[in-house]
Amino acid sequence: MILKCLLIALYYIYLFNNILLSNVHKKKRMGYEK
Repeated sequence: MILKCLLIALYYIYLFNNILLSNVHKKKRMGYEK
């Protein structure tokens, strides 16, 4: 049960990090285009 909760938490952290990284990359690209 604890393991399952940890896996779910890790999965959400992984998704959250991917969204944050993609947003940062988009902002950087916009900055370079100026």
